[in-house]
Amino acid sequence: MLASLAAARLTRYRRICWPFLSLIFWGAFSCSLFAAEIQKEAANFFLNGRQAYAEKRFDAAASAFESAAAAAPTNDEYVYWVGKAHGRRAETAGWLTAIQIAPLARVAFERAIELNPNNWDAVSDLAQYYDDAPGFLGGDKTKAAALRSRLLRSAAPAR
Repeated sequence: MLASLAAARLTRYRRICWPFLSLIFWGAFSCSLFAAEIQKEAANFFLNGRQAYAEKRFDAAASAFESAAAAAPTNDEYVYWVGKAHGRRAETAGWLTAIQIAPLARVAFERAIELNPNNWDAVSDLAQYYDDAPGFLGGDKTKAAALRSRLLRSAAPAR
């Protein structure tokens, strides 16, 4: 008698709750698929950006890297390459355009370091930016020296 009562309750539970549980399961499953698609799309943008950068098409590279960073905003490598592409755009542009583009590189390098303080490429490039850029574009010899000493400390062998 007790077993049949438990079986009846279980059947009733499945009939009432199963549609909701399946919706939750499929919703979570589709969200994970969607997240995987976004990561794949970000990786494709990144690869397109690397190809454009290698071909010295820095405008296209910056656009592709920005798309990758927008799809995966916590990926420090994508954000770093945004800065790298904008830096090359500024180097190859006229001075008036470079004034507008150069701060984009600095902001991207700072964001990459914020995401991952151990991204030594970003630290090195930001130090180079601070060293080379004039003060009105965010250049600062003191900040450059501090970043370079940080790089040297990280390269020193552990004792």
